[in-house]
Amino acid sequence: MTAAFGALGRGLTLASGAWMVVDNRMSDRKQGGGKVRAGDVKTELLRDGPKVKED
Repeated sequence: MTAAFGALGRGLTLASGAWMVVDNRMSDRKQGGGKVRAGDVKTELLRDGPKVKED
């Protein structure tokens, strides 16, 4: 039983990680195809959170 819960936890973790990769790729395509790095984001945009419209 414990092994089953361990396997379920591992599967959910891997599925969650795979979804994050796919979601980031979809977001990159939506924003113009390039990868956005932390240094590329102006800190002024971070102050108001996700409601800020990007250029």
